[in-house]
Amino acid sequence: MSFLAVCIAAYILCVGLLPFDVFCDGPRKLFDGYSKEFLPRLNESKPVKVSFDFELITIKEVNAKEQTITVYGWVRQSWHNPFLQWNSSEYGGIQTIQTSAKTLWVPDILMYNNVDNQDRVGGGPTTYKTHVVMHSNGDNDWTSPALFKTVCAIDVTYFPFDMQTCSLKFGSWASGSHQLRMCPLNMTGKSNQYVDNGEWEIRRNRVEKKRCPVPLRGI
Repeated sequence: MSFLAVCIAAYILCVGLLPFDVFCDGPRKLFDGYSKEFLPRLNESKPVKVSFDFELITIKEVNAKEQTITVYGWVRQSWHNPFLQWNSSEYGGIQTIQTSAKTLWVPDILMYNNVDNQDRVGGGPTTYKTHVVMHSNGDNDWTSPALFKTVCAIDVTYFPFDMQTCSLKFGSWASGSHQLRMCPLNMTGKSNQYVDNGEWEIRRNRVEKKRCPVPLRGI
């Protein structure tokens, strides 16, 4: 049995019977005059806080020849957008809306050490195909399954009793720490949903938060 140490830095939509104009026009009015190009903050001196988590579900492949590891997991991101809030009583009691990630500001958090050549950039709407859940108080939640392929220095000298350490590094691509601040949702890196690979056993995983040169800031 080989061992691998990984360092990693359900929404139910209830729709009642509402008047057609309330259900359809409400979200449309909400976006009137809104621009997704601006950071969702009212104070330029305070960064946007983004809670981030990657939950490892399974190891798809460890490729010693390519020096890569491919993993499948769930990415969770949460933040507050003060520009997209509404009074639910004025919109037929609607408290949550699901919308495409391409219609509003979303964090530009990518996996820095991504080596996937399948037109996946390691994050953003290109990688995460699910909708963003908007809450009437301005909170946004974005959860999506994702497949990541990253570089990993694999040493098979002691195969089949070798132990490898691989890192998945996530961070904002364009925003500095004064603009966007990542906060880990889970500092242990543990997952209750993990499915054994059959060839590799997870011996340890942890989350580290490191400062990076501006504009990079990652976990």
